[in-house]
Order: sequence, then structure tokens, then C-alpha cells
Amino acid sequence: MGCYTDFKERFSMKNDDIPFVLMDSDDAPTQKKHKMEEYPGEFDRLFLRYGRYGTKKLAYKYWKFLSDKDKTMINEHLPIYMKCESYIKKLENYLRDRVFENPVFQDGKIVFDPESRLQIYTGDWSRFQIIWDYYGGLGDIRRAFKEWQLLTAEQKVLAMRHISFYSIVVNDREKPFFEDYLHQGFWRTGQDELEEKFARCF
Repeated sequence: MGCYTDFKERFSMKNDDIPFVLMDSDDAPTQKKHKMEEYPGEFDRLFLRYGRYGTKKLAYKYWKFLSDKDKTMINEHLPIYMKCESYIKKLENYLRDRVFENPVFQDGKIVFDPESRLQIYTGDWSRFQIIWDYYGGLGDIRRAFKEWQLLTAEQKVLAMRHISFYSIVVNDREKPFFEDYLHQGFWRTGQDELEEKFARCF
């Protein structure tokens, strides 16, 4: 008992109403250790590529429900999205809203389309974008580009020459959609007549 009294006197408590209790080491409360959640390496790399922007745990909740096809689309979409978009969503919102399925725009123009994998960095797409705008942007750009790709190099030159007159002489309300213009071969007909009408306009 003397040992306990000496110990209590040496480490006296300010509040005498609180009992001083000695406990064996086995009975002492242990500090909880929070185990850090581990993520697959593929997701860790994605989070790093995204600049750690967002809540990792929440983003992973959406990521783990993605298919392999979705993840492939993200790998293609993400670099262009982060480079060209002025507003970047948090990663969890990017995944939840399936932003990787949407086209990427820059200066009002599509620079990447996930569905048809159109990229402005290819020469053919660059030429097509100019022709599309010159025509008035009528129709479905993806379908029109597919029709454009079916033309030979010589046919594209003839089509561009035809469009340069056709777009000025013909009113937009009378034009077919651009994909129909290409598919039905409008560019093959009436070149001389178009040039005559063009000359009379000036």
C-alpha cells in the first residue's frame, strides 16, 4: 500500500474527486490505427494524371464500375480534355457524368470526338473542318466526315472547288445537309452553271 501512496503523492491530481486508478498494460486503451485505403495501380495513375484534382475515395467509387472500353476512352479523351478545356471538372464528376463520352471543344470548334475519334491534329480533319465551316455547318459533322473520308484525293479537290461556288450561290435554306451533299454527289454536277451564277453575283 505504501508504494501506491508514494506514487499518488508524486503524481498528485488537481481534482481529488477523480479517482486515480492504476491499470495493467493489457487493460490500457489502445490507439486506433487508421489503415490507408489501397487503390489499384491503374486508378492511382489516373488520379496522378488528373493532377489529384478531386476526392480520391469518391472518384474511385465511380471508377470501379467502369468497363474496359470506358477506361480506354478515358485514356484517349483525358489528355486533350485537360489541355483544351478551360473548365475542368473534379475527377469524381468527370467519371460520374461520363464526360469522356463528350466531344472536346476549343475556340468553339470540336478538337476531339470520342465517337468517331476525330482529331484536329490530323491533316484530313483540318481540311474537312475548313470545308465544313465554309458550307455553313449544316448536318451531322460525324456522318459528314465519314462521307468525306470515302472520297479520293482527286474527288476532294473537285468537291472543294464546287463548294467554293455552291456555298455562295445557293441559299442555306436550299442546301441539303453536308453529309447528303457528299453522299449524293452534288459536287459532281453543275459546276459551269454555278460559276456563271457566281459571276452574275458581282
